[in-house]
Amino acid sequence: MRKKYNYFIPRGDNDRAQWFNTLGQKGSIIGPNYGLTAAEVTELQDSCTTISDALSRADMKKKEQKEAVSYKDVIQKMLLPKILKLAAKIKLHPDYTENVGNELGIVGSSIITSNTERLMIRPSIKAVATPTHVEITFSKQNQTGVTIYTRLKGQNTWEKLINATQSPYRDERPLTQAGVPEIREYVSMYWDNGVELGQYSDIAFILFGI
Repeated sequence: MRKKYNYFIPRGDNDRAQWFNTLGQKGSIIGPNYGLTAAEVTELQDSCTTISDALSRADMKKKEQKEAVSYKDVIQKMLLPKILKLAAKIKLHPDYTENVGNELGIVGSSIITSNTERLMIRPSIKAVATPTHVEITFSKQNQTGVTIYTRLKGQNTWEKLINATQSPYRDERPLTQAGVPEIREYVSMYWDNGVELGQYSDIAFILFGI
């Protein structure tokens, strides 16, 4: 019965690099005894060395990236409090204005608090079609989320799709009629603690299914 063997090239990059090194070195000695010409021995050595070097560089870059991410986190944790303290000192100066703060980028986004603002707040949404779904992006303006409604072009009634809290939202519903592209319309309104508030967004529409 014929023996079965596992594929001989290792899967892991580190093991592969070592494997190519060994093959290149020992192949140059053993290869000529088993039919390899001088040119083929050189080709084997060069190919193994090139792949081994590439694998080693990739492994080094992975380690460098991991170290860089760790360094970034440590540095931010160490220095960010100092920066915030200095920014606070600037904002407490009697000559400080919001224009100065905007220029420095140290003004936080406003939070909707008054009843008038809550009545007038209005989200913006955008729909982008992909081969498998429609991706809907929206602004939150410090609200819990948005209620998204949808309908097909030509319909009068809106259907509630979801209370979305994360942007973008993926509408993965299939076509109403398989194989027939359709124009979908979307509109949204902010909601907070289960209550809708503000104004409806402009209608976003997209051709889906082409």
